[in-house]
Amino acid sequence: NLLTVYGNDSSIDYPPVYIYILCIIGKLANISLLSKYYYLLLKIPSIIADILSSYFIYRIANKRTSKELSILLGAFYIFNPAVLMNSTIWGQADSFFAFIVILSVFLLSENKLIFSSVLFTVAVLMKPQGIILLPLLLFELIRRKNLKSILYCVLPALITTLIIILPF
Repeated sequence: NLLTVYGNDSSIDYPPVYIYILCIIGKLANISLLSKYYYLLLKIPSIIADILSSYFIYRIANKRTSKELSILLGAFYIFNPAVLMNSTIWGQADSFFAFIVILSVFLLSENKLIFSSVLFTVAVLMKPQGIILLPLLLFELIRRKNLKSILYCVLPALITTLIIILPF
């Protein structure tokens, strides 16, 4: 129950974004047909995130390098033993966080600042360490020397924050 997840007797230490994913997995695991696949259900979001991260690494690299090198970079990510262990074996949430960050950088490279700022916000609300990536967006906004761009990014980020934390 999202409304009581951070109650007094709770030992949950996840920030709010991944709680939504865990809530969906919990609902799916309550379906009798899927209950025996609970551990697999916990790992699927991270595995999918790894695949998508590899694809977006390829897309970002393909703009600046050859197609062959872009494929190689995407493959280096997806077949990195640390990535494989973290998501496929352990089922940790780090891959999902990495995907959000990579997608945000991709959107930044595509000049979609508003969507990028929303995803940076989601990354911070997924893992507080995401705040260290905020300078990427800030430097791009400062480089533009446009106050309107800053406002267009700050307002959606604040709205995103409110939407994510409101149920808790």
